[in-house]
Amino acid sequence: MKVARIAVCFFGLNRSLSITLPSIERNIFDQIVNCGYEYSIFGALMNPSGGFSNVRSGEINCMQEVQSLATIHFSDLVLIDQDSFDKTINYKIFSPHHDSEYQDGYASIRNILREMFSIRTVYSMVPKDKFDYLLFLRLDLFYHTALNLKHAIEVCGNTEGRAILTPSWQRWGGLNDRFAFAPTQCAEVYGHRLDAVPQYLAEVNEPLQAERMLLYTFMRKGVEYNHYLEMLASRVRGNKNIQPEFFDVGIDNVTNASRFSGIIKSLAA
Repeated sequence: MKVARIAVCFFGLNRSLSITLPSIERNIFDQIVNCGYEYSIFGALMNPSGGFSNVRSGEINCMQEVQSLATIHFSDLVLIDQDSFDKTINYKIFSPHHDSEYQDGYASIRNILREMFSIRTVYSMVPKDKFDYLLFLRLDLFYHTALNLKHAIEVCGNTEGRAILTPSWQRWGGLNDRFAFAPTQCAEVYGHRLDAVPQYLAEVNEPLQAERMLLYTFMRKGVEYNHYLEMLASRVRGNKNIQPEFFDVGIDNVTNASRFSGIIKSLAA
């Protein structure tokens, strides 16, 4: 019997691995091994040269962790020059209307694009012919509960590889994008979300918001989106403070799903 192989793909910014590592080992790595599956670890992490600040999250003059990365055995790891990436952002595709969700001079939009670039980079590092599933994770999350891998793989099988599972909580009118489990055949939809930004802005014509865009992208590509991971996790900021989280739906995605379905149908007409 073939043993399932999982590519664990870390993205984002290493704010706090020194704190989150035990939860990652217990609730992610150990769960894969206990299920009898095999895994390899890949990472593509933003690396701002002068540290980082984020007013919205209360992080001022923080430094990303570098030495803690040695505590994880990466098959491949890339540190992305964040300053160089920022210079490639084409702000011409954004109008002031597109920034109205956050109204912070595009700072939040930059963070969304950085994360998407990190995801695209780590996705590109995975040899797809060697893995059955990709698990996208952030290093700065403290995972409170275990990943139910058997459930996730069962869903992928029942949907013939057309489903991507995301967190059940904090959907905010779309889908929570903090982690995801995808079969290899449709993982590109999650991995290449950055490439879909211009299409989203043109077709939906609303402010760039990560959760709503993830939902629209899945629907546009025919991914079954209404399957969820019940694993709970809290963000650990660069100042090592644990962000209080609410593990309810937030704002459900039913209304936006109906609206997006109408947009997609009108485009096909």
